[in-house]
Amino acid sequence: MTKFAYKLCNTVIYFSILTSLDYYKSATCTTDDIFILTINPANGITLFYNNMEVIQSFTIDHTHLKPGIYVSREDKGFTTFDLRITEPNQEPAVAPAAMHSLEHLMATWFRNSEAKDDVVYVGPMGCLTGMYIIMTGTYTVEDMRRLTIDCLQWILTQTEVPATRPEACGNYLLHDLPMCKWEAARYLDRLQHDFHCEYTKLQITLDDGKVFADA
Repeated sequence: MTKFAYKLCNTVIYFSILTSLDYYKSATCTTDDIFILTINPANGITLFYNNMEVIQSFTIDHTHLKPGIYVSREDKGFTTFDLRITEPNQEPAVAPAAMHSLEHLMATWFRNSEAKDDVVYVGPMGCLTGMYIIMTGTYTVEDMRRLTIDCLQWILTQTEVPATRPEACGNYLLHDLPMCKWEAARYLDRLQHDFHCEYTKLQITLDDGKVFADA
């Protein structure tokens, strides 16, 4: 058996590789949680937490994630785009009221844009560092960059947030248009002048030096 360590959320988890089997099981662990790794020659390594597969976005190294636009996942004809507005854990997250206004404005623009028939979902991340947009069709990062730039330019011209009545919004008082426009202006500048679109994946390094990226 070969042992190696996997670091997740600042907790080092130790695994034994059972070379005769197609799964890796936790040998010793610094917490009561059980982690299992499965390896598939076609798809790479998948991490499971307490018998549940860790979702793909949690395998991204958020300590090396710059503002930009990324493909979070592609499956069943849908593409989930990660519109990362702030740098996680390095810059303040977007304030909830500003993010709420940004959601209303971005959803309104995208659902009235040239791509409106392909828009499935527009909504904020729970960590408040960006937005997710789910599209059907064959949109690329560059397509989404162009659309987002047009959207942000439109937001900067707006004087009110749509659907901020109690009949139309579940938290209609939680809005901040000036701060929303400040975030939009900064994100626009980043998309135009300092664009990032390639994820850094969390990695596992074996004793023999082989490196695997989680998937």
